[in-house]
Amino acid sequence: ILSSRTTTKSNADGPLVTPTSATDDGAIAVGKTDAPVTVAVYLDYMCPYCGQFEKANGGELDRLIEEGTVRVQLHPMSFLDKASGGTRFSTRAANAVATVAHRAPDKVLAVNRALFDRQPAEGSKGLTDAQIAEIASGAGVPQDVVTSFSAMTFEPWVVQATQKAFKAGVSN
Repeated sequence: ILSSRTTTKSNADGPLVTPTSATDDGAIAVGKTDAPVTVAVYLDYMCPYCGQFEKANGGELDRLIEEGTVRVQLHPMSFLDKASGGTRFSTRAANAVATVAHRAPDKVLAVNRALFDRQPAEGSKGLTDAQIAEIASGAGVPQDVVTSFSAMTFEPWVVQATQKAFKAGVSN
């Protein structure tokens, strides 16, 4: 059972584990590999502009993925950890999404949307581990996958993916 507190222990120096659907440039790929269009979406789950993008475009992207027209590359980043009062919300949320991508890939888009639906304000402490788990469970993620979020297995990958995005010219 996950607590209502937040995980503050870092696993950033742990072994690099890459989600099975990850691309070399630090994205989680969703959709058919032969889709004629690829859309790259760089996001932080605390970023208000990222939340606005999801609200405005998420439904249409979901539809285009479903019809095989678009493959989306979600680039979860953690650049707003500094804006979550020491709780590392961005890293914890991105780790949860990477865990889902690895162990329940058909639920990635649902978790992505649900995290933005309950997006905390920038500058707040963010969501607790228990709230992230509740969101993922509500999106249909199996309980054994949700329980594994606290291991922070994909934190080193999140750190690396964030660094790759910045090196590629993404700025916050």
